[in-house]
This record gives sequence, C-alpha cells and structure tokens, in this order.
Amino acid sequence: MLLEARTHVGMQRDHNEDGILVTSFSFCESDKAQEYHLAVLSDGMGGAAAGEVASALTIDTIVREVYLSLLEAHMNKDQNFVNLRRILFYAVERANERVYTASRENQSYYGMGATVVTSIACQGRIYFGHVGDSRVYRLRKGELKQITEDHSFVNELMKEGRITAEEARHHPRKNVITRAVGSRQRVKVDSLVGTLHEDDLYMLCSDGLSGMIEDPEIEDVLTKWSGGQDSLQDLSKELIDRANRAGGNDNISVELMAVEDGDIPDPLPDQIALDPSHVLTWDEAAQLGIPDQGFVEIDV
Repeated sequence: MLLEARTHVGMQRDHNEDGILVTSFSFCESDKAQEYHLAVLSDGMGGAAAGEVASALTIDTIVREVYLSLLEAHMNKDQNFVNLRRILFYAVERANERVYTASRENQSYYGMGATVVTSIACQGRIYFGHVGDSRVYRLRKGELKQITEDHSFVNELMKEGRITAEEARHHPRKNVITRAVGSRQRVKVDSLVGTLHEDDLYMLCSDGLSGMIEDPEIEDVLTKWSGGQDSLQDLSKELIDRANRAGGNDNISVELMAVEDGDIPDPLPDQIALDPSHVLTWDEAAQLGIPDQGFVEIDV
C-alpha cells in the first residue's frame, strides 16, 4: 500500500493546528511477515497553542497504542486473532483520555479538543475510527464516496431536513462539531470496516479541504491517479493548492492510501489449520465463527 500525507497552514491562519501521520508496521515470524498500514489525521481546536497540543496528543497516543497492541498480539502465542477493530477503537478512546486529562490539568489547555480520522489496513481489510468532522473518502472505479458521517451541527440539521447541503456549506455554524476527542471524559467513536479492492484510493482530510472544495472537484483530482508514489504526491499537492485558491480559510490536511496488487490476499482456504503461532485475519476469524466482541460490521 502506498501512503502519502501533506498539510498546509492555509491562507488565513498564522499557525497549523492539524496533525498528520502515515506509517507501516511489519511483524516477522519465521519466513512470514504481516504488514499493517496506519493513517491518522487530527484537527485540533482550542485557540493559542492548545489546538496543536490536542492534535499532537491524539496522534501520538493512537500510534503508540496501535503499535503496542499489535506487538503484544504477535508476541502472545495464545492469541490467535488480531482484532484490528478493537485495537483502533481502544486507541482512540485512550487518546480521548489523554487530551481530556491534559485539558483539566493545565489551565491554558482548558477546553481544547480535536477531531480524528484514523485507518489501519491489513490482509485485504481496512478499519476506521472517526470522531468529529474530518472525513474519509474512497475512490473506486472512478466514483467518489464519503465513508464517514460528519459529527457536526449542520449535518444534524441536514438529517432532519431543515437545511440543504448547499445551505450547510454556507451556514454560520458550519464549524460547530457535536463530538470531539477530549471534550468529554468519554467519547463515542464511529467504527467502520471495509474490504479493499484493487486500485482503491482512500483519502483522509480535515475540513480545511472538504470545506473549501466540493466533492465533484475532489473526485476530479483523485481520478488523475496514475499509480506510483509520485502520482500520490502530485494529487495531495493539487488538492491543497485548490483549497488555498478557493480561500484557504483553515489549515488543510490530506492523507492518501492507494491499494496495490499485493494488498489483496489470496482466497481463503476451505479449511484453516490453526497453530499457536498463527495470527488470524478478520476474515479467517469470521469463517471460524469467532465473535468480534460485540461490534456490528458496517461494510463501507
């Protein structure tokens, strides 16, 4: 999987409160390697330096917790199933605890919070955790789809039929979000899971991008994807340039995840032979009837 991340302060702000990170982990055992591809994007809020602190804490915590959980799973010979959905869900919850605690312990950080979108891909599956109005999009066969649903005041109005999508874009309270990492002691995390298809292109972005250019324009840019890291870099730069030309009213961040041939696993065997060193994929666990600890799958 190819990964790309880019951020820009925009045209109106004097500092950047967005945080971005993309990375891959590889765990090897004997002659086999299991790879995980992680993306995290967070838009901080709180004024002064507090927004930067919130987004940095969010990203640091999620990356740390995901890595340690994966390491523990691969070192634990009695554990046959890596529950990526729970790992990601727990990591976002831990980030919420850290940001909330920091905002209560330091008066200058009081009231800070952050949005987050994060994803982890492995063995043909991709998992998402989401809080706030930063978004995930997927381009598949030339068609763009918004995967996440904004946790925002205007989205609630739209769902109730009180305003249109066009009215939402210009609503005076369009930046008011209904959920944030660190704003309360506990946070409700949207948890989604999907299946990777060949040539899928996923985009994570802050509202500094989605609030400045509309979905058809985003689709127009992403359909230029031609393969390779250079193409991803060109796409991320063009997206940010377009948002800035449209006004650049906020910090702008974008992360791209491009699916390659090797990211799609071979079909599962009819019979799965378990041994103490085997780490199950989500599909294998489902085939064996191992429950996903209460999560309901939403295939995106």
